[in-house]
Amino acid sequence: MPLALFLAFVAFPALEIYVAVQVAHAIGVGWMLLLVVAFGLLGLYVMRRAGASWWRALRGQTGDGTQPDGRAAATSALLFVAGALLFLPGFISDALGLILLLPPVRGLLQAATAAWFVRRFTSVTGPGGVRMWTRPDRVVPGNVIRGDVVRDDVVRDDEPREGGSQPPQLPS
Repeated sequence: MPLALFLAFVAFPALEIYVAVQVAHAIGVGWMLLLVVAFGLLGLYVMRRAGASWWRALRGQTGDGTQPDGRAAATSALLFVAGALLFLPGFISDALGLILLLPPVRGLLQAATAAWFVRRFTSVTGPGGVRMWTRPDRVVPGNVIRGDVVRDDVVRDDEPREGGSQPPQLPS
């Protein structure tokens, strides 16, 4: 783990800075900054579009609407990652993001992403019949989400109480 942290927080940013300096020497600082801003805006656009479709796929609002769609969620997740890579300042991350935007590359990664997601999460029916994804260790037999149960009386103001008395009114 320490090696991964070193690579993520020291080596990769240093390499990104080195490449940015080389690009600035080749095309000029102004054009380099314009490219960084353009790729950042493209990344924001891709993340916004992919994020909305990802959320719909996770909620089961694609296709027939009966259950979450793992393949659509995987595709949207890969697009979101591509947008995040484009948004990060740096040409190496931009190149990776652009490669991930290509449909054949996403197609190769989609099956692995969907399999990882299905292994890691389970579709369950939540309150009100809403389909959602949760971790398998939080699901008990009967497709119910495990959690804390608070026992109390339910008081409804729209129905008369037993015995015909009206519910008490709160002072204004």
